[in-house]
Amino acid sequence: MGIVKGSVTIQISSTGNYQVNMPHSDLDIIGFAPYGGGANYQAPPIVGVFIDASNIAYFPMPTNAGYTVRKYSPIHVKLKGTVLNLNIPLAPASGSGLTILYGEPDGSEIEFETLKGVVFSYTNTSTSTSASGSIAVNFPSGNVNITGILIQGLNGGAGQISFVTGTGETLYLPFSGAPDPMDLPDNITALDLNSATTLNINYILNNTTSGNAEFIGIIYYR
Repeated sequence: MGIVKGSVTIQISSTGNYQVNMPHSDLDIIGFAPYGGGANYQAPPIVGVFIDASNIAYFPMPTNAGYTVRKYSPIHVKLKGTVLNLNIPLAPASGSGLTILYGEPDGSEIEFETLKGVVFSYTNTSTSTSASGSIAVNFPSGNVNITGILIQGLNGGAGQISFVTGTGETLYLPFSGAPDPMDLPDNITALDLNSATTLNINYILNNTTSGNAEFIGIIYYR
């Protein structure tokens, strides 16, 4: 991990796009961590950084302090100018935010352009029965090559997803809330699949007594 020279914090209250003003132009952002304001230590479940107008790099973050996490998620963004443009695709919990660290990268960071992806999620509101169904994931342009997938449960969510690969076979991926969301890229299942503009993902998701069992996922592509 690189040398940290400073940081900026931002509170995030809802989905949408955020512009973060950094203190200097052309900084090297080397990591992201949850917001530590007051008694909170939580972040939105997924954070996106704009690559260009139509493509966004996505990565997961800890939604609460229940994870034993590394110091920060080592993601490198070479900033152009002073503004960092973020996208928050899923609703954050109250008190969520980000600590954005900048400094000198050492080459071990993940280049954010390699995390180009699309997000999908589902919440089972039932308190007594599991849920199953299908989600259509749409890519922003034409046929793509899927390079990996990340899937994990939130709020006690566990189950599996599946989809048909380019070879006509079905790939099954179980999920739970166990993986540390800041431990990239080890939690990404590497793939090399061609897909049309839309990919249909089947799911089975357990229920919880609170009715908020959820899974979130990111499909990475090029």
